[in-house]
Amino acid sequence: MGDGFRRFLDILTVIFENSNPFVLIDEIENGLHYTAYKGLWKALLAFARQHEIQLLVSTHSIETLECLTSILDEETYEDMRDYTKVIALAKTKEEKFKAYNYSYEEFKTAINNDFELRR
Repeated sequence: MGDGFRRFLDILTVIFENSNPFVLIDEIENGLHYTAYKGLWKALLAFARQHEIQLLVSTHSIETLECLTSILDEETYEDMRDYTKVIALAKTKEEKFKAYNYSYEEFKTAINNDFELRR
């Protein structure tokens, strides 16, 4: 087994064993090949739906967000669109941080128009 496959299994194992209503995954793309994103997102969304948990996922990968968008475009995951948000954090000129919130439709539009979500 490669490191990416182990990372994939680690994420899923922790989530399936977790009884908390919140799951935090930092930099979900680390150690994963881009071809694994689709399967991971589908498993995460299905589990979140079935067990009514909230996923908080961080990423630096636009490919990860593109994959999430393509999955939410599928009819099977249409109900998850209203629950999916992207929050981009940016440092302002005043040396403070600002959060930019994007709904599913907004981040889909941003991705389709090559707008930089990773500030």
